[in-house]
Amino acid sequence: MTALPHLSGSEAILVLTKLLAAHPELRDKAETIAREAVETIPAGLAEQLRTSIMELNVESLSGRTGYQPGQGWVEPYDVADEILDEVVEPFLADAVRRAKAGAADAAVTMSLDIIKGLYLLPIPTELDSTVLYSFCGEDSAHQRAQLLMERLRKAGATLPESELAGVAPDWFELT
Repeated sequence: MTALPHLSGSEAILVLTKLLAAHPELRDKAETIAREAVETIPAGLAEQLRTSIMELNVESLSGRTGYQPGQGWVEPYDVADEILDEVVEPFLADAVRRAKAGAADAAVTMSLDIIKGLYLLPIPTELDSTVLYSFCGEDSAHQRAQLLMERLRKAGATLPESELAGVAPDWFELT
């Protein structure tokens, strides 16, 4: 039985680090494989993000709203925004990570998918109050899209205006 398929992320990093230290001639091959990995975009990101957000229900607010020792009164709307960030952040961070790794095209494609997923969310006030997203502000999805664009710019990648207008026309009209 081999242990390699059962390594945790940190264990795999340790193995790779030790392997490259012992065999520096493998560094170019490892770099090629790493580049291929960051340039491979997961399929269905827009739907995955949208579904992750829409599956959150108001029970997620339980224990985080109302009077909180050391904080005072915490509004459900504020907590809903925090929970939305907890769901959206890994998607944003992954796109920015790819841009920083030199895979700008993959980061752009991934970001357009993320923005599409955010754009496809319904208007929060039109939802049943059992859906957590109904407690978020009407512009909360657009704000996360703007945040992604800003973080990508800092990482050296820019989203083309024409493609933005294609995935989220009401948010990014061509001028």
